Formats: sequence, structure tokens, C-alpha cells
Amino acid sequence: MKQIDLYSEYINMVSKNVINGLFCYSKTGMGKTYNTLKILKNNNIDYKYYNGVLTPVEFYKLLHDNHDKIIVLDDIETIINNDKFIDLLKACLYSPTKKRVVNYKTSAVVLEEYPDSFEFEGGLIILMNEIKCVKDLSYMAFMSRCIEFNFVLDFDTLKKKSLEILEKKGVNKEKKSKIKDIINNKISLKHDFNFRLLERLISFINYDINKGEELFFNSIKIDDEKEYLIELYRKNNDLNQQVKEYIKKTGKSKRTFFRKIKSLKQGGYI
Repeated sequence: MKQIDLYSEYINMVSKNVINGLFCYSKTGMGKTYNTLKILKNNNIDYKYYNGVLTPVEFYKLLHDNHDKIIVLDDIETIINNDKFIDLLKACLYSPTKKRVVNYKTSAVVLEEYPDSFEFEGGLIILMNEIKCVKDLSYMAFMSRCIEFNFVLDFDTLKKKSLEILEKKGVNKEKKSKIKDIINNKISLKHDFNFRLLERLISFINYDINKGEELFFNSIKIDDEKEYLIELYRKNNDLNQQVKEYIKKTGKSKRTFFRKIKSLKQGGYI
């Protein structure tokens, strides 16, 4: 099953209360927000999208007001670093009695029109670029209540999707041809390309078809070591030999090698 199809199945499972929560993460610009909302809309699933700063009190109100919907929380990384948030999330995602009751007892004036507890019958989809938190027991208890999904696109799929998006843009034929050539022949693994960089590339070529390419490549980070590591990993199946060659080539440690290999796997590069 293709990854996007698998992700779609998980979202539908949340909508049908087969699972109560989905925790999706990926590096920035991979299209997880776009694809999440597209799947929800295409399947006529009632949802509430939220992106921005959120306090525990505001989160409780959001849950209450949308208690029978799918709530999409996008890039709100503070929620898994706060015990009050974690407690609310755990209540939303699991109950041994099947009845998920959320409680919040406070004297805060902002909650005076809200009950101290209510039953949550919806689902949660949490989108993040990366996990920035201490993985303590409370966090692990939260994660055990939902599906964890690493949203990645391999390099070839990313380029193919980029060309499909380009076709839908209002770009004239000459500039579109220029952008296609850059994507097909000049973008490589070391450029860490993504859909946000695609938008930048289109903007730069629209600005000046002659200068846009140079301006674009000078505006992005180049990671030659990433390209080298991917080639090393693909050409040699002997892990110990890979480590030796990496250390000899870069002068860096074995620990750095494994950390970077792990990152490449999570990013879908290998």
C-alpha cells in the first residue's frame, strides 16, 4: 500500500472511531497539512482545523465546542510539553469504559459558561514537523493512545508531485519549461527540495526567467554530505564498511553516522 493511501485509511479510521487519534509528523514542506485536509474534504468528513498559539483553557473550549468532530491541530508543538495538555489529550483518546470524558475544573472566568466535564466523541489529528519534547512517562502514555505516522515522500515521488503542481499553476509556457528543466535535471538530493521550495522556485522564475535559477540556488542550503551518505548507503550493504568509509571521508564519529542515517530513514531518503 502506498504511503498516501495508508495515511488516508488511518484518517478514515479516525473519522469512524476505529482509532481515536493520529499523530503525523514530517519535515517541513512535505505536504502533510495539504494532504490531510484534502483527504478530509474528499471524504466529506466534518472537521475543525486549528493552527496557532493555544493555552490549555482554550484547548478545553475547542474540544468542547467540537466534541463530535475531527479536530486537526497543526504545528502546535507546545501541546506535548505541557502536562495539562497531555492530560486533556489522554482523556480524549482513551477510556477503559469507551466513554471518553474530559474534565477541567478551574475557577477561571473564561470557563464559567462551560461545564466541568463533557464526553468527547470525535477524533484528533495532530500534525508536527518534529517532536520537541522530553519523552517521559506522561508523553509515552499519550502516544500509546494514538497511531504515530511518519509522513515521507521519496525523492522521485516528490519531483513527480512537484511537476503535477506546476501544471496547475498560472505560469507561461517558456517559464514552465525552465522550471521543469531545473526540477528534472538540476535539483538533487543535496538540495533538500520540498513543496515550499517549489513555490519559491516558481516565484523566482516568474520574477526573472534569466536570473531566477541562480537566485534560487543561492537562496537554499546545500547538504553535500547528505548526498554522499545516501550514495554510500546504497552502494554498500556492509554497515561496518559504511561506517569506516564515512569516518575516513569526513573525520566525524560513528555516532554522527548513525544519527544521520536515522534522519535519512525518517525523511524517506533511504
